[in-house]
Amino acid sequence: YLLAAGIAVVVMVIAALVTRPDGKLHVVFLDTGQGDAVYIRAPGGQQALIDGGADARQTLAELGRQMPFWDRSLDLVILTSPDDDRIGGLVPALERYEVAFVGHSPEVREGSTYTHWRALLEQRPPGTAGALQGGDVWQLGPDVVLSVLWPPPGEQGPLVLGLDYGATRVLLMGDATTVVEAMLVEAYCPSLRSQVLQLPRQGVKTCCSVALLQAVAPEVAVVQGNRLDAITQAKLRDTSLYRTAERGTVEIVSDGSDVHVR
Repeated sequence: YLLAAGIAVVVMVIAALVTRPDGKLHVVFLDTGQGDAVYIRAPGGQQALIDGGADARQTLAELGRQMPFWDRSLDLVILTSPDDDRIGGLVPALERYEVAFVGHSPEVREGSTYTHWRALLEQRPPGTAGALQGGDVWQLGPDVVLSVLWPPPGEQGPLVLGLDYGATRVLLMGDATTVVEAMLVEAYCPSLRSQVLQLPRQGVKTCCSVALLQAVAPEVAVVQGNRLDAITQAKLRDTSLYRTAERGTVEIVSDGSDVHVR
């Protein structure tokens, strides 16, 4: 019993050391099988979850690997589009974790999962959930800014997010279509330039136009799920491409200047 207790204490100490804030930005593209799910830990320890993948059980397991086992709180949860491969893991996340604010795209869907999601939002205290639109900004600590780039106010569409920390930018494209890609380039170029690019729509054939890739000029590209098309892969031949389907969870770490991939 003493040995078991000692081991438990050591494990808890190691877990606390590994998961404590280290002054760096961690953007973790979770391996949830199919779908997008991105966990963010800011330098000061603030935590966010962007989308939840399709498999609720796998998403919760991946979150459990990133967060201390005693931590049941998230500062921010965002659903970029109410598709099955993004909403599935967010429903149990809202049920299991205490979430300060829940943001979502203005899109609506039908189906039991989406109905459950809406019911959870309606049960939340006033002011702790709402639709997001272009121009909205969320501070994850004093130095990390999460900006909504799309859709424009009053319009429908999937959310596109930019995460900035110092000289580092991560562009989260979510379910952005080719039309959205073109509108982003027109509206934001050259400020779309980002070190890290999450491929839109999990790398399908029609994503990642030449104009978008020229505007973003990513050093690192990450694709989740197993939809990556050979044509899209060829477009990124000069970019370091990481696939969760091959490598498992991919973690981006930044000190505000340099970007490292784990």
